[in-house]
Amino acid sequence: MTIFGSGSVVGGPLAGWLTDRYGWPLSFWVQARDSSHKYFFARLILGWHQLPVVVFCFIIVTLFLPPSIIPPTHQSLASGLASLDWLGSLLLLGSVTILILGFSFHTSYLEPWSAPIVWGMLLAAGLSMITFVLFEIKVAARPIVPMSILKSQHRGAVMASGFFLSIGNQAFSYQMPAYFSVIVNTSTAQSGLILSVCGGVGLAMGSMLVGQHIRRGGAYRVLGVLSVAPAVVASLVAAAWKPDWPWWAYYATYFPASLGYSVFLCCQLSASTLCISDPTDRLQSR
Repeated sequence: MTIFGSGSVVGGPLAGWLTDRYGWPLSFWVQARDSSHKYFFARLILGWHQLPVVVFCFIIVTLFLPPSIIPPTHQSLASGLASLDWLGSLLLLGSVTILILGFSFHTSYLEPWSAPIVWGMLLAAGLSMITFVLFEIKVAARPIVPMSILKSQHRGAVMASGFFLSIGNQAFSYQMPAYFSVIVNTSTAQSGLILSVCGGVGLAMGSMLVGQHIRRGGAYRVLGVLSVAPAVVASLVAAAWKPDWPWWAYYATYFPASLGYSVFLCCQLSASTLCISDPTDRLQSR
């Protein structure tokens, strides 16, 4: 989370500067993510610019990653791969992909909800998700999503709160650049700056604070509850934004929301990991 937040600090302003100076397509060309078929070979060539980054990350992980304190559960790579829930992974990936495509055809290509390509994909996504849940419950020996963790109301509350908070945070982050570009009439670089600085620093700082707190043996139940408050308050304040507000007020609104989201996300991941790895439900004691 800290590395992700640090990268977000750089990525937003850089993408905004590229957009203002050279146009928005260049931001996507740098990532080589264009999905158009006519640019397939160009994407294939430009994608090689990421190879040094991949090699660098591989070297860092290989040389400096400490050995795991948990003994391996498999004696060979083949046995480890064979134990993976491949069909469950494909069902989950397929349902999410089809769901995104269905919404994309409606929002990006302005297809009506009654269009077969829209409701058909949404229906297929729902059926695929139902199949995935039944497969994880009835068939999978090592499910990627153990459904048993949802039997506890405490665990279900942890999952649901993280789900809805992520929706709110992503919606907030998505609407902010549009607000600054359309309502405040700022440059793309300036819009990306506030999103990256507040979002990136908040994510990095929140994860570091939670990590140090838990490492010292601190409980995270109260911390997780308190971290939700900044996100709720920030959303209410953002609803009252005016174009004549000073810039520091925008920073002061978004930074607590990002910080609280990072803190809660780390607490949620820690709680989820603990409740999955320990069937005696030690989560209740935290």
